[in-house]
Amino acid sequence: MYLPRPEDIKDIPPRQLPEIAVNYFVDRARYLGNLAIESINDFDRFMELDVMERYVIHFALADRTYKISKEKSSTERNIYLVDVVPPGDIAGLGEVSQSLTSVSPYAANKPLVLNTETVGGFQRQGYGQRRYLAMNAASLLIFGKPLHSREAGSMRTTQATRRWDALVREGLAESYEELSENSGQPFRRYRFKPSIA
Repeated sequence: MYLPRPEDIKDIPPRQLPEIAVNYFVDRARYLGNLAIESINDFDRFMELDVMERYVIHFALADRTYKISKEKSSTERNIYLVDVVPPGDIAGLGEVSQSLTSVSPYAANKPLVLNTETVGGFQRQGYGQRRYLAMNAASLLIFGKPLHSREAGSMRTTQATRRWDALVREGLAESYEELSENSGQPFRRYRFKPSIA
């Protein structure tokens, strides 16, 4: 089984990024409201992971501050990633976010999957699972903590729940309950096991 380690992810200069990754990183950061990003030079760090010598996952890091109310702002560190397969096609993409300011049990000290998607022609070929594993390795490298899901009920598709359930069955992740801050009711979440590295 392919299981990337944090040390497998290598820092790279921005000039090593393929143009398709540069365009994705800038466009996606701005789409998510990070208006401080105007060009690739506005990101903090770039990395790559060679996946079994078949394709490369590129990563870009940037902090984002946004208003949560008239008086309060929140800051998070985002990891954007894109799978680029030869000859230069995007097979998938994702984002991981870690709040830098939240004291909420939901978000504090928990790198969260914001999004992950495999592009149509690349589905059902293992890209999604390898991306989750790469996002966890990046979370361990950048934040020192394993990757967590969002609230199970808030996962956009049943595919996300099925993916996490498969990771649990394989012994790589675990599910746990947490109380909702809004309703006080328990809900299910997932996280990679801390020993997976």
